[in-house]
Amino acid sequence: MISIRVAAAIAAFASSVLVGPGAADAATLTGVGLMADTGNGYHNVELQMELVPGNSVIANPSGSGEIRYADGCIQKVNPGDVVVVKELSPCAAGNSGTAGSTNMLIVGGVVVAGVVVGAVLLSGDSDKPKSP
Repeated sequence: MISIRVAAAIAAFASSVLVGPGAADAATLTGVGLMADTGNGYHNVELQMELVPGNSVIANPSGSGEIRYADGCIQKVNPGDVVVVKELSPCAAGNSGTAGSTNMLIVGGVVVAGVVVGAVLLSGDSDKPKSP
């Protein structure tokens, strides 16, 4: 039978994977007609740049782009928008955003695996018959 320690280790691993990288250690900005403020005033964004929480982005009237957070969440930047990069991605915070499909598949697989392992551990099957 699997010990309680093994079950606890599996549960801890599964919960750490499910929580995932919600904090925006870094976010990548891509697009055209964008300006970013990384602490020294706004400047034009060439093609792509790394952002950290607290940085802000402005899209010119003809500009657009997207901010891709470390967890795969994508936040659109539409013409006229001013967006501030947050510690938590919009997806992790429960706001609008598009989660990466790969991340969703991984989380789904981990959830299914966790349910199966939990069911096996909780079944407590013994070799003794239940009825005479």
